[in-house]
Amino acid sequence: MKDILIFRTDKYGDLLNSSAVIYNIKKNFPNSKIDFVCSEYNHYLSKFYKKYFDNIIVYKKPFFLFLFKNRNTLKKKYDLLLVLDGKKHSFLSSIFINSKIKASLKYIKKKRILDFNYNIERPGFFIKKFYNYFCPVIEDYNIKNNKKYHYLKLYLTILKDLSLKIFKTDYFIPINNKLKKKIIGFHNYSLIHVDSRWANYDQFIINKFNLKELYPKREITSIYFDTNDFEYFHLSQEGILPRKKIRIRFYNKGSYNLEIKFQDFSSKIKKVIKSININNINEYFLRYGIKEIIKPKIIINFSRRYFSSYAGRVTIDKDLNYSFCKQNFFFEGIGKISSNQKILEIKNDNINNKVFYSFSDIELKEQRNSKYCNGIDYLYNNKFI
Repeated sequence: MKDILIFRTDKYGDLLNSSAVIYNIKKNFPNSKIDFVCSEYNHYLSKFYKKYFDNIIVYKKPFFLFLFKNRNTLKKKYDLLLVLDGKKHSFLSSIFINSKIKASLKYIKKKRILDFNYNIERPGFFIKKFYNYFCPVIEDYNIKNNKKYHYLKLYLTILKDLSLKIFKTDYFIPINNKLKKKIIGFHNYSLIHVDSRWANYDQFIINKFNLKELYPKREITSIYFDTNDFEYFHLSQEGILPRKKIRIRFYNKGSYNLEIKFQDFSSKIKKVIKSININNINEYFLRYGIKEIIKPKIIINFSRRYFSSYAGRVTIDKDLNYSFCKQNFFFEGIGKISSNQKILEIKNDNINNKVFYSFSDIELKEQRNSKYCNGIDYLYNNKFI
């Protein structure tokens, strides 16, 4: 293979997760030319792999403008096109790019609404006609052991099925000692999110990691705000900075807190305005620099337990319910969908504390998680993916 195109327009961890794919392709075809399409978020990390790439192209929406701006690079006939991010815009872009072989994962998500079970697949029926090969992945929280659906393993399966030899099966970042000095290794907290494969393991985890309950669990309700075109959601999904998240959170009706989260390339800031007057919500937005026109989109209810541990504060969330906000009275939800997902979060307040939990023996996986993005996914049936 001479010319290869890879789409990986998501986040740092996703790029790292597919680093073995990049290595193996270059090892099989050392003289090949690889064009790599990344996102604005993982562009910095992409440059660490520049010796493997001939061109690094930053994807910017909309897809047709992306194709037009990069037409001189993408007009060639590729031998292999790989979509590793599963993004709708990557699949759409690939339709208009010429390649002998087009390969990707086929994502199958199981849904249940009104006692009916059905599958949602991406890419859809139309886009699948343009591809030669798909490797299926089942996105189902109820699978007790889904090791065979680990993404890196699936990426390597694609390469094997395309008759490539596998030389590396683990992640890597090609850095030297000079670059290592530029990398910041630790933040002031660590987050570990795990799903419902450990649905009945609450007490097991509490005992295993010697968690001490701080106080009784409580019910939490969050109302998330966004623009009409879901700008906050898209920025979060794509991992683009700077971005913000705005919600009203309350534990008992009558006492409402406004929470505004700002994140840029160097810091995260969370402002909590307690006991707000919900009738004057727009005044608070103006006061705290929210210039966009935003409206309540979804309501999320869940229960939370609080623990302490030697590595920091730990919370366990479960019984998650997602609802649309009513237009005239957004504190009431409609179209509720429940999730059996559970989320374990570890916050390490000591930047010098480098203690990390190991979940490998109980098959738990660290991952990024956003309740708001999950809620949009559930309620809109992957419309925005």
